[in-house]
Amino acid sequence: MRHLIMFSGGIKSTTLLKYVIREGEAIALYFEHGFVHEQVAAHQLADHLGVEFIVETLTGSPSKVQGWPLFKTTWMLFHALTLASQFGCQQVCYGICSRPWCRENTRPYLDTLRLLVQKAQGELPTIEIEAPLILLHTTDVVQLGNRLEVPWIETRSCEHNEILHCGRCIHCRRRAVAFSLTETFDPTVYVQSPWKEDTSDDDEFSED
Repeated sequence: MRHLIMFSGGIKSTTLLKYVIREGEAIALYFEHGFVHEQVAAHQLADHLGVEFIVETLTGSPSKVQGWPLFKTTWMLFHALTLASQFGCQQVCYGICSRPWCRENTRPYLDTLRLLVQKAQGELPTIEIEAPLILLHTTDVVQLGNRLEVPWIETRSCEHNEILHCGRCIHCRRRAVAFSLTETFDPTVYVQSPWKEDTSDDDEFSED
């Protein structure tokens, strides 16, 4: 089976890519959004893993609710489905993991989306949607990545368009916490220590 992987070069999508290429062929799909350093790193990582890397530039952007793009994942998924058909892929995979507070990151939402896609495809060859990490927490993903020998030093998680990880944003802090909780060496160079602020009472870092 040929898979199209929605790929950013972060912890989750890189672990997903390593997981998928054990059993089939994959293409890494990167959605260009102006982050030059992230795109270059993702391309280099895909090359390192021996995977074809393609870039899709999206026009427009989804509406936002409280700063978060509304239906961001769904918006990108439907673009990926169109590309999957063009590249002869039978499956689109994306690396979301369990976040009950984000509706798009739940199994019920995924199941509903699958039904919609099946109905839309009708008699056409079916393209499946899979999210193999959806029941895992970030720490689980890191542990899986360790078993798959993911090159963590080549991954990027920062939400800012800088050469180094800022250490200030939520993604840098989640990254540092996940490595710490799994007792995994963190090779990341941060501009600021991600431990500068206390995260012990922050719901964003809860693994419950």
